[in-house]
Amino acid sequence: MLPAGTYHLTDPNAKELARRFGIDYAEAVVAIEFTRGRMVPRVEGIVVCQEYETVLKEASAEKERFKWVQARRVEEQAVLARWKKLTQGLLLQHRLRKKYDENYSDQKGNLPSDE
Repeated sequence: MLPAGTYHLTDPNAKELARRFGIDYAEAVVAIEFTRGRMVPRVEGIVVCQEYETVLKEASAEKERFKWVQARRVEEQAVLARWKKLTQGLLLQHRLRKKYDENYSDQKGNLPSDE
């Protein structure tokens, strides 16, 4: 049961965001579990005043978008690094073949045949 005028947020970022914005909150104990013969409270999310619900939801959505953009940027950098490594390897291979392989030709259509 929740007190009147409160809202239960289960978002994993909610606690951090409430602390950052200076919003009063309480951890939401949703059950009591028995672990190794002891009673342990199971905490899922936080409870805040209903007036802060939209603020925290919007901030959480913005944080998720930011995380997604950051992950995408890191992924793109990794892809570009792999392409760079591939092209550098191909250029090195081309230079070495040109220098040491007598049958190699870098003109189109004049590549050595498999004989």
